[in-house]
Amino acid sequence: MRYSGLIGYTMEVESPPGVWKNSVVERKVSGDVLSPGSSFSSNGQQLNDMQLTQRISVIADEFAYTNFTNIVYITFMGHKWTISNIQIAKPRLIMSLGGIYVGN
Repeated sequence: MRYSGLIGYTMEVESPPGVWKNSVVERKVSGDVLSPGSSFSSNGQQLNDMQLTQRISVIADEFAYTNFTNIVYITFMGHKWTISNIQIAKPRLIMSLGGIYVGN
């Protein structure tokens, strides 16, 4: 299954001039869903604790390789998901989805 979505990176951004703050910068990516389906696991207490089992392989540019440690989420099925694991396989990054991203 093909994938197209956004990856959120936490970056220091200057706003206004001379003032730096942490902000999430989104970048559009495309690739493939390696484990299609809708399986998920949950601890049974809250829906927000669910974890997807999907892995997404995206075509990475130099920005993605340089900043992969700053990735905080990837969009999938209309939601933002944390990343539980990243594998570098040039020219791709392969990400295992974790739980729902609840950041700002």
